[in-house]
Amino acid sequence: RLSLFNLRPSLPNNPSTTDIIRLDQYFSTKTCVVSVVNRNFSQKGKDTRPYFDVSVGNEHITAQVDTGCNLSFLGLAAFYLLGKPNLQIIYDDSFYVTTANGVLQNTLGCVLMPITLCYMTKVCEILVTLSLSEGLVLG
Repeated sequence: RLSLFNLRPSLPNNPSTTDIIRLDQYFSTKTCVVSVVNRNFSQKGKDTRPYFDVSVGNEHITAQVDTGCNLSFLGLAAFYLLGKPNLQIIYDDSFYVTTANGVLQNTLGCVLMPITLCYMTKVCEILVTLSLSEGLVLG
């Protein structure tokens, strides 16, 4: 078993369908367990951080996996996903988030978002933070 908090950007040389990764959603205290099949991690150019290709409804998006983050965020690049059916923001601007560079980020609230990875769908609570340039960050 691999925990995202101990995960390196690359998987073992020969991952099997029995390898498991746990995505802990501390914001909602729920756990999303997914199977790792054929290296589902991807990378963007020279960026060595891990990414997953996920689906939100019928939309496909590349989500960054941030092992140092204990919350998940929807940034400006993926804000359009909120216009999709059944994705409504729960407005609550009382959350303030500090990023790794020490910058305080405002949030609009959260959204319950069905995220599909490896043919498994899990509804996760995602904070909406338009000041982040990344689309979707899974913490």
